[in-house]
Amino acid sequence: MPSDCFEGMTEDTSVANGRGDVAGEYLEACTGFGTVVNYSVVLRRHGETGAITLVRFDEPTYAYPRLRWLSDERSSLNSVR
Repeated sequence: MPSDCFEGMTEDTSVANGRGDVAGEYLEACTGFGTVVNYSVVLRRHGETGAITLVRFDEPTYAYPRLRWLSDERSSLNSVR
C-alpha cells in the first residue's frame, strides 16, 4: 500500500544563532494504514548538510519545543504546552 511521507525541519520552530547554526523541531510523518509521526529536535551547524539529533520524542506529546540561543555556543530548550 502506498504511503505519503513528509520528513524535514519545521520552519516555524527553527532558530539560528549569530554563526548561522540552526536548531529546530524535526518531523517525520507517514500515512498508510494509520499515521506514524516521529518528532526530534536537531542541530544543523552552519555550512554542514547533515543534522545532529539532540532530543528524540519516543511518545506522542502535545507540547512543543521552545528553542532559543543563549549565545553562539549555548542554546536552551523548553517544552511548551
